[in-house]
Amino acid sequence: IIQNAEMLDASVEQIKAIDTSTIYPGHGKPFTMDQLE
Repeated sequence: IIQNAEMLDASVEQIKAIDTSTIYPGHGKPFTMDQLE
C-alpha cells in the first residue's frame, strides 16, 4: 500500500544515488539495483 507516492519516489531516488549493487531491506529478500528500476 502506497500512502504517499511523492515520498516513495524521493526514497527511490535516494537509494539510486547510493554507490552499491545490492540492497538489503529490513523486510524481504535482498535485491539488485537493476531490479529497482
